[in-house]
Amino acid sequence: MKFLISIVALMVFSNQCGQRNDTTNTDSPSTSAQEELAIIYEAQSRGFYEKLWVDQSSISFADNRDLSNVKTRPISKADWGELVALKNALNLKTLPNLKAPSEKRFSDGAAIGSLTIKTKQAEVESSEFDHGNPPKELKSLLNKLLSIKEKL
Repeated sequence: MKFLISIVALMVFSNQCGQRNDTTNTDSPSTSAQEELAIIYEAQSRGFYEKLWVDQSSISFADNRDLSNVKTRPISKADWGELVALKNALNLKTLPNLKAPSEKRFSDGAAIGSLTIKTKQAEVESSEFDHGNPPKELKSLLNKLLSIKEKL
């Protein structure tokens, strides 16, 4: 987890290094908020591991716990915009308390999934749910995220 946070922090800070503060910048506040957003999905069980993280510039995927084989690709502006819109539709305060629609993960019937959303203000992690069967509030965001992963 520390490695992942370091990677995300490095990407965020490296994007800001060459930028200068320009008071005539016409970017809206929502644009600057988008730059400081990261969405992380993790699913795991005894024999399965999948981690997917995305920020404004790229999407990365790893299928092993030691993150030794990470695939990273740029993300299109259209896909990123759709992810941001889906994230904005969520109430982040309720994310940790969402009720999972099934409980197969309790008996090894499904991998345990969780979603983490990092913004400048906070890092919020969802309650655990069955991989492939998220709470209805997260379904559209996770479906979009996983469909982008298929392009890797």
